[in-house]
Amino acid sequence: MKKIIVTVFSMIIMLCLSVVTVKAAELGGAMSLLEATQAVKVYDAPNGTEIGELAEGTAALTIGEEQDGWIQIMYQEVKGYVQMAQMQTFGDTQALNNEYADTENFHKLVFEEMKVQKEQQTQEMLWGAIMIALVAGIFVTSILSALKKNEKERKYKPIYKGQKKAED
Repeated sequence: MKKIIVTVFSMIIMLCLSVVTVKAAELGGAMSLLEATQAVKVYDAPNGTEIGELAEGTAALTIGEEQDGWIQIMYQEVKGYVQMAQMQTFGDTQALNNEYADTENFHKLVFEEMKVQKEQQTQEMLWGAIMIALVAGIFVTSILSALKKNEKERKYKPIYKGQKKAED
């Protein structure tokens, strides 16, 4: 029971961490957190249509490089552009990048291990099927041999004096 609980818990953790890894891969390259220094409007494109606003002190993840004073961000699964002048670096960006890299490496190892286990299961099933087929073949062969032997004994049974020939 304990093993099942640990396995289920591990799978839940792997699933949660895989979402982070997929997001990191989707966003690509180096990322950083920016914090709004004041209320900041978010646009669908540089100088585009306003799609929202970040309150002062709100942190957002950068998902692009700064271009002409604008940077692409993601906040609560919404992507948009903000003016870089209204944002400041939030925390240690190198630590964030290292954490994403470590998480990605961990997930690669976990998925490789899962792949190896899946291949082992497939091989075990294949060998199990081969063993069943061999045992069944041996069983059928022994039955057929016994039937043929019985048939030969019946056909070539010697007739003794005073014994009538059995009719087939």
